[in-house]
Amino acid sequence: MPFFYGEKMVTSEKLLNLLQAAESSDIFDKAVVGYLLPDGTSNIVTLNTPEDTVFDIASLTKVCPTSTLALTYVLEGQLSIDAKVIDYIPELQTNYRDEIYVSHLLTHSLDYRVPMKTLTALSPEEILNVLYTYEFSAAPGTVFNYGNPASVLLGILLQRLTGKTLQEQGNERFFTPLGMTRSGYDPLTRVPKSEIAATELCEFRHREIQGEVHDESAWVLQKLFPVGSAGMFSCVPDLLKFVKMILMDGKFEDTLDPERPHVLLHQQYL
Repeated sequence: MPFFYGEKMVTSEKLLNLLQAAESSDIFDKAVVGYLLPDGTSNIVTLNTPEDTVFDIASLTKVCPTSTLALTYVLEGQLSIDAKVIDYIPELQTNYRDEIYVSHLLTHSLDYRVPMKTLTALSPEEILNVLYTYEFSAAPGTVFNYGNPASVLLGILLQRLTGKTLQEQGNERFFTPLGMTRSGYDPLTRVPKSEIAATELCEFRHREIQGEVHDESAWVLQKLFPVGSAGMFSCVPDLLKFVKMILMDGKFEDTLDPERPHVLLHQQYL
């Protein structure tokens, strides 16, 4: 059904009311919310901060860019969901190592039961060794267990597949073509600190976190490479571009091609 301007105003007012209620309850004092409309346009609601404020997007990193990069390579035939992970990460010495496939990383169906924030006293190499030598209680594909380990492994696999970091792949595939100029890892290399929202007072690092990754294990692992599970920073206008690209089945243009099959959204891969 058509989405009329009056409805757009009502939606924005409702969102602003919710944000103000959260502020009154001391949940947060700054926020930016964006949404896409059926006609392809977008709208943004702000609370006490500009709409292009950069935030640590935390586990959205698992999608922007990690899993979306992987699906792009699957569509192009560069990667198979049935490929064995040990073909790319031979260091993986877990039980079931011969039965772990790319599909398990994409669907978070590996039975890792290790809270990675408990590993922050380890070196990056030691954290990876925990993942590489973990003893699973359940076979791959038999449980759903959302968490960081699968995305960490997927990020490593993609880096080895392409010979490029996730930042470089994200730039080439998404951020530069879409004009997502405020998105990526290491935001202080692109954006003034004053334009980045502070995340928290971190007990682990004993300081306010602003412009550096909040996730503890990703903060340690980033000494080796940009991490597939966390570490991305972005702003709402940039993320709206990314979401619109997904909804348009990977196209960057503003118009849909009715002859093009919508494989990214509608084909069942997993």
